[in-house]
Amino acid sequence: MQTSSPSGTARVRIDQTERLALKRRSLYARREPFTLWHNATGIIDAQRVLTALDRSGAQHVKLILEVIPPFQQDDGAVVSDLRESCKYWRAALAAHARG
Repeated sequence: MQTSSPSGTARVRIDQTERLALKRRSLYARREPFTLWHNATGIIDAQRVLTALDRSGAQHVKLILEVIPPFQQDDGAVVSDLRESCKYWRAALAAHARG
């Protein structure tokens, strides 16, 4: 978490990461989108992230979606993945707000 903002707002970069990529610690580990497929193999769970942020005591938090697609990926697929990722986080934030 980065909190160097003069406004006191914490900026948290989020991306999906596969368990295997963490074991390899490879330079080829990508920052994946939050799609159904990547969420099934990834280790980042929105509710756990949001709960941890609650427990941190941070008053103002900006979640920054940090997805870096392969350069050869089709532009339409990149946009589709970003839309699905935003939908995933919107739903997670709404569910978290409801308690």
